Amino acid sequence: MNLLYESDRKFEVWSFSASHRQLILRSNPDRIARTVTRVEIYFGHVEFMSTRSTYRGIAIAEAGPEEALSVAKRVPADLKSDGIYLLEGDLLSFVISAKPAWREAECDFDAPSLFGFHV
Repeated sequence: MNLLYESDRKFEVWSFSASHRQLILRSNPDRIARTVTRVEIYFGHVEFMSTRSTYRGIAIAEAGPEEALSVAKRVPADLKSDGIYLLEGDLLSFVISAKPAWREAECDFDAPSLFGFHV
């Protein structure tokens, strides 16, 4: 398992476009947690996902061979995946997609996506 990104912030499934196969997880600024930035995690070319609606902390890791075999038993056999990305260590939350990307910036709550498009 190769850890790509980790944060203790609260993330939500912010948007998913089935027609464009794009998923964005977002962590908005939070006065209580004393965060002033927005973080967005983007997954493109989504083939399959098993996600919760919110995460209290997130650790995105590229699945190793053993994790990939475990996930493969739970998804349709004909998927053409670029990769399997685990969102938690228990193999229950994952996305099969192209490699994820993330951005962080100070912006208003209603500002457009940090990736320059609306999903």
